[in-house]
Amino acid sequence: MSYKKTAIILPDGVEYDAICLLQVTSPMRTLASLNSALEKFIQNDVDSLVSVREVPDEYNPHWSFTCNENQHLQIATGEKEIIARRQDLPKAYHRDGSIYITKTSVILDNNSLYGKTTAYIENKEPSFVNIDNLEDWKKAENLFKSI
Repeated sequence: MSYKKTAIILPDGVEYDAICLLQVTSPMRTLASLNSALEKFIQNDVDSLVSVREVPDEYNPHWSFTCNENQHLQIATGEKEIIARRQDLPKAYHRDGSIYITKTSVILDNNSLYGKTTAYIENKEPSFVNIDNLEDWKKAENLFKSI
């Protein structure tokens, strides 16, 4: 299958600079958070922007381990010494799947939602849900009923 690089042009004939992906599996986003994400994407002149949530301390990569060839644990970040106190851990984030904004050229040239520069917007919504299974679906239904 050959891949022809062309601009993304929708039926209205307009060429777009960026694409915003709003996954249906993360339905609890607000218009305010979307507007903030778009504003930050434009103001920071980055290749992409993703919504993230903070990683709880107990899952911070500085406290995570991988197994080396000798079957010994090593810190996942590659550091030699572990950060002993939770108060000293740097903040870490994970993608939450709610908002992705990417320059069209990055998608076409790199076949990726991520460019060389990726900004983020932190999602602190208490009603966040990422629907991956039936339990998540039930949680989403309950959240929608409470709105």
